Amino acid sequence: TASVSAPVAAIQAPFPNPFTDRIYFRTVGSGPVIVKIADALGRTVQSAGSFTGQHELHCIKLPASLASGGYFLIATSKTGRFSAFHLQH
Repeated sequence: TASVSAPVAAIQAPFPNPFTDRIYFRTVGSGPVIVKIADALGRTVQSAGSFTGQHELHCIKLPASLASGGYFLIATSKTGRFSAFHLQH
């Protein structure tokens, strides 16, 4: 039988959730992780940038104009790490 391995996480679960104007998260690996916030239709509402530092705490400040509702925080790395979390604002 063939085995399929699950992707390795890029970040730990962001907090707080629901959020107001800031989201915090920790990176998992030591390489850079690209983070973006997308709406329910998958449109990027904010490209948060690249974050580095294994297990380091990071903060994303969100625009005051961000409407209430559901969003996704998506994190990817060049080494194949991936994370996606549903967030409520």
